[in-house]
Amino acid sequence: MKKSLILLSGVLMSAGVLAVGALPPKYQNIKDVKAMLEVVENDHLMASGLQSINLDEYVVYFRDECRAFFRRESSQEDQPHGFVGPAAPLELDHIECDTQTP
Repeated sequence: MKKSLILLSGVLMSAGVLAVGALPPKYQNIKDVKAMLEVVENDHLMASGLQSINLDEYVVYFRDECRAFFRRESSQEDQPHGFVGPAAPLELDHIECDTQTP
């Protein structure tokens, strides 16, 4: 009886360690904005010409014609099937600038 109780408590404790949930939206949004602002702070053209940040589409608008696109790092390969956990961090994907002259 004592051995089965110890085994059961060990299983329950290890299951608690694996039960990592996704962040609530307000905390995930703050984490995402911080990641985007870190890139902006390290790029003088973005920082000096910052216009807006679109958190729904993960785009930073700067200077009149430029956009910095962000995406999530892929971490699905490392997780077991059915794993629900924190979203992967955002990373800068690419920058586009329209250079049309009238």
